[in-house]
Amino acid sequence: MQHPLYNLVSIGNPLYDQISNSELDFNSDTFSGGSITVCLVADALGISRLVMIGSVPKKERFKILSAIEQTQIEHFLMEPEIDIPAKETVQEDACQGQILGPLGRIRIRDIPEEFLLSEVIVLNPVLQEIDIDLVEWVSSSSDALILIDMQGFLRRRNKRGYGVYTPHSEDIRQLLNSVDLAKANQVEAQLMTGEEDAFVAVETMVEWGAEIGIITRGNRGCIIFDGNEFLQIPAFETDVACSLSAGDIFLGAFATHLLETDNLLDCGLFATSTTSIILEKEPQLPLFIDRSEIQKRIGLLQDDVKIL
Repeated sequence: MQHPLYNLVSIGNPLYDQISNSELDFNSDTFSGGSITVCLVADALGISRLVMIGSVPKKERFKILSAIEQTQIEHFLMEPEIDIPAKETVQEDACQGQILGPLGRIRIRDIPEEFLLSEVIVLNPVLQEIDIDLVEWVSSSSDALILIDMQGFLRRRNKRGYGVYTPHSEDIRQLLNSVDLAKANQVEAQLMTGEEDAFVAVETMVEWGAEIGIITRGNRGCIIFDGNEFLQIPAFETDVACSLSAGDIFLGAFATHLLETDNLLDCGLFATSTTSIILEKEPQLPLFIDRSEIQKRIGLLQDDVKIL
């Protein structure tokens, strides 16, 4: 086994957004997409040796690079061979985001093998830019813990913009068999498994191959299942400025804490508390996360955790 060169590598397309909130009366240019969000959260939490990998047209790169120039995040950005046009509006409660710029595919041959030498690899596509072959290649070629966010595998573009669809269960099983941890929100989990009950859905994710399944449920917290017990972690009650990147923030914080401990309950509480802190603020960079505040919120949440 080769010694890891990196602590965390995040693969997926970063996006540039124009965010607004009709209730709080703000407009902000910011960044989203799991790959950049995971890295920005990890960087703000003090993790070094970070790499973001994505497909970004050269004309869009200055925006991405300006967001990470004062961080410890390294980057490997490739030119899209096939563009997936993207200028769509996404809505989450009172918060609205306008996604700008095209999205390109990420192919196996694009990624230098040195990036497989990482402790943790997070796969977080936005719109199917990562395919099953790439997931299987990463899994079979790396000793890293492989985390996957299912959202980008469950979206496709149609004439009306982005839409979710029900993938073949065989494809989902193939993906889950290649990863150590899979995260989905409640809607995504139901689409994947056909199960409305979140406990049954997360159990199905593990039965289909993932070592660990996580379902995030917004203000109802999250459920984590490792094949032995369910961890039901409540959300931290707070006023949310914008929840558009909540799942990406959660996964970034969870992945960060996996570098520090293998205790899933600790990771879940840490991710939930970190997410609540970031969502309270208008989206802006650089991120600032007070670790003492994270610990304070963990202390307020832990007595309400249910282990089933």
